[in-house]
Amino acid sequence: MNWRLERFETVASTSDLCKTRAEAGEAAGLAVLARYQTSGRGTRGREWQSLDGNLAISILLRPDAPQRTVPLLPFVIGLSIIEAVTEPVVAGDLQLKWPNDLMLAGGKLGGVLIELGGAAEAPWVVVGIGMNLRTAPEVPGRQVRALADYGVSMEPEAAAWRILGRLENWLAWALEEGGAGRVYRAWQVRAHPVGTRLAVQQGGGYVEGLFSGLDGRGALMLQTDSGEVVHSVAGDVLLLG
Repeated sequence: MNWRLERFETVASTSDLCKTRAEAGEAAGLAVLARYQTSGRGTRGREWQSLDGNLAISILLRPDAPQRTVPLLPFVIGLSIIEAVTEPVVAGDLQLKWPNDLMLAGGKLGGVLIELGGAAEAPWVVVGIGMNLRTAPEVPGRQVRALADYGVSMEPEAAAWRILGRLENWLAWALEEGGAGRVYRAWQVRAHPVGTRLAVQQGGGYVEGLFSGLDGRGALMLQTDSGEVVHSVAGDVLLLG
């Protein structure tokens, strides 16, 4: 991949800038890094606070074999991020949370927003990544962590290049024969363990149960207290213990 990292002091949204460039025909490999975002956002329209020294980056992809690779992207991105920021002092405390969060010591360290556009047979994908490298913002009702609070000093540009390097490898592996299985297995090793109690969003509420791994499509499997196994393909997940 021909990665092209562009750096900005302030933008409204790194993802919106990437999307505009994608619609204008920009080739895959563009990465937009900003020190500040004035309109950063997370999943489901939530605000994402951009604080100085934290990571705000969006990456433009045009996947080969999109029907195979696009469903794997949440897992490929998560693996790339966690491998990029794992240092010995936090290795045991870092964990992926389905479908798109990075956790540190039980609190949110980072998140991913994946947006698609273009033609169905040749889509573009913009991957927005926000991560608390230096400062954990205050989010009412949620535990939030920063790497610096756990002894890890990492600058945004260094983190960006680490992520891009790991992402290139995982995108290639995902296209190999048996790539989906490899991705799912690797993700489960770095995720909340089987048996972790979760609450998974279903419709207007949440269903509680025990994490039972991923199915062959990457859907989260939750064994409810009644013994039923629920397969979830989208929605918030809360770690209950």
